Amino acid sequence: MRKLTKLELRTLVTRFKAVGKQGTERTDSAFLALLEEEVRLDLPLGELANPVIAGLVLAWKMQGLSMVTGEITDQHQLNAQGLEGLVSISMRLAMALLTSTMVDLSRMDVFVPPRWEGGKYCGGGNLVVEEEEEVDT
Repeated sequence: MRKLTKLELRTLVTRFKAVGKQGTERTDSAFLALLEEEVRLDLPLGELANPVIAGLVLAWKMQGLSMVTGEITDQHQLNAQGLEGLVSISMRLAMALLTSTMVDLSRMDVFVPPRWEGGKYCGGGNLVVEEEEEVDT
């Protein structure tokens, strides 16, 4: 599996949000097919207790997605101490991107198959991408 860079992930998230705004009928069918591909989402174990994604965690359990725990390694670029451990979940890219709209990208990694062809969607493309407003928290 190949880990997406944070830039690739950020770009895919922006494109994913644009699909929601413009609708699937105006979206490249190849990109929609890409959203169905199986990927692996890695999160620090503590994120499973994050109330922001409680609904997603419940959906993962209801779908029977396996959650494998392990240790955070040097391969991961997670904003975590490494003490809490790691959870790896196989899921469709669409679900991983939905998760990334709720979890800080510094707290997650997405791994794609070695011959993944979605890289062409990590640059410019045919989706209407709108700038998002910055929200102070």
